[in-house]
Amino acid sequence: LIAPMFHIRFVEDYLWMIFDECAKKQKSFHDKLKDAGTMDQLLRMRENFQTGGEERMAELEKEWHAQCKAMSDAEERKKEKLPQNIDIHTLKHVLEYAQECKREGVTS
Repeated sequence: LIAPMFHIRFVEDYLWMIFDECAKKQKSFHDKLKDAGTMDQLLRMRENFQTGGEERMAELEKEWHAQCKAMSDAEERKKEKLPQNIDIHTLKHVLEYAQECKREGVTS
């Protein structure tokens, strides 16, 4: 299944990604390769390789990297939107200041 397209960087990157995931979760790489989702992805890669050759695989690699970048950018935007943690003393000062402004009739 993998042997004819193993030299393609896109396939190699995918297999390393699976290997890293298994190492982090302490699962068997061999079992993960037999997993239905992984097998389906590898079969689709093989079909694309057989129909379009290395040119098609280069196109898929570009699409895959674009998707990974989009997902990474989305994660970064989520991190940017998270409120900052502040200590209780800073919060106390901010709330006191807001209450004082409210008493004095100051609006922003």
